[in-house]
Amino acid sequence: MIEQDILKTLTLFIALMILLLGGFVKRIVGSWNNPGSIFCFFWFLYIFIPALASWTSPVNPFAALYIFVFCCCLCLPGLFFRWRNVAFIERPDARVRPLFSNRQVSSFFTITTALVVAFMVLALEDQGITLSRLLDEGIVKIAAEYAGKRYNDQLVPSFYAKAAMALTYPLVAIGAGLWYFSRSARSALFILLLTFTPSLIVMLVQNAKGIIFLSIALFLGVIFAIKIYQGKRDFFSLKFFSYVLVGIAIFVPILVVSFMSRIGGSDEDISAVLSSVSHFFVSYSSGHLYAFSDWFSHRYFEDSLFRYDQPSFQVGFYTFMSIFQMAGDNRPVPIGIYSEFFEIPNVMQTNIYSMFRGLIIDFSLLGSLIFAFICGAGIYSCYYMIRVSSAPFFYVGLYSHFIMFAYQSYAASSFTWLSILVSIICYPLAMWFFYTKVNYVTKNVIAGGVKSE
Repeated sequence: MIEQDILKTLTLFIALMILLLGGFVKRIVGSWNNPGSIFCFFWFLYIFIPALASWTSPVNPFAALYIFVFCCCLCLPGLFFRWRNVAFIERPDARVRPLFSNRQVSSFFTITTALVVAFMVLALEDQGITLSRLLDEGIVKIAAEYAGKRYNDQLVPSFYAKAAMALTYPLVAIGAGLWYFSRSARSALFILLLTFTPSLIVMLVQNAKGIIFLSIALFLGVIFAIKIYQGKRDFFSLKFFSYVLVGIAIFVPILVVSFMSRIGGSDEDISAVLSSVSHFFVSYSSGHLYAFSDWFSHRYFEDSLFRYDQPSFQVGFYTFMSIFQMAGDNRPVPIGIYSEFFEIPNVMQTNIYSMFRGLIIDFSLLGSLIFAFICGAGIYSCYYMIRVSSAPFFYVGLYSHFIMFAYQSYAASSFTWLSILVSIICYPLAMWFFYTKVNYVTKNVIAGGVKSE
């Protein structure tokens, strides 16, 4: 027991080192909004909170130390830029608003959101779930049925489901820009509702919780990117944290309802229901650290609670799975990517091992750190270009999806799913198209540059 306390204390110390690393990079770059500091902040939380939430569960500090080294490699390229020579250029709202919020973008956003919701209804009907059944039987029962079909691989392939997922994330990104530049509280609330409606439908009806949190991460990523482009540094202000608290107050009850659907919504034994909900909370909030730690121990120390399949040098399959599958790689992949479940009875059960398991399998321990350095060089270049570029669509798109990537790193690589790759490509293209169209109309039609025949 004393040895376990020492190991946990070391793990907490490493988590604090990651936070301090983020603070050090912030001093060099000049703001907390830089990619390395944000990634460090996420992984401080992803280690510190689980270590405290399940104190008696075993953890290998060397797994946490590897994550610290990964964060160092990701942050290292940011130290080579001359940040003092790149001031935060202040750009007023009147100049920036047309890039992210105009009538064409608003119309496209509203119509396409309605189309996505319609696609989701049709996708449910493909699974034998109609609106009348949903109203008669209730969300909890229908969500439990849908989850059962998904976990038993009984879902019918649906064009409408794929189309809805492909459009959901780009719409969240577009909605973030519209919300940021909304002119009234009423319009802001309306945009916010439309932005997250598809994600909430998936969460409540399909019992898939990941999409709502990915949507929130992407939404914040776009807001952060716009603030960078405007030259603002007030990211973690009291106003920001007030929004976070309101968001928690809204989404925690919804999350509880989603968990209830996993256990069938039984209310016969309240204590059993509360115990099950607590089990889900611990599994989802903390399981990744203990699962990765156990897998890491088995791979490098041969001392673990469970045995794992340990392939080597998969050349990127687990990191860029969606790209490999598009190229015709049809190797079977279990739901959740890995078939092994890490379990501590009555505490947690999970098959989430973080993106680091896939990186190490794909590129080796050293190769994963080289990957971190290359990724850091790319995203810091993108961050630099947002601050100096006059046409930031591509860089805003990459940066905002990096926030999504950083958030999702506790589970898996974001490139595991094709819908996220589609969003990375489609969002900047859509915004560039609408902005150039507005510019063309403004300069050539309204200003009289195009003569009518």
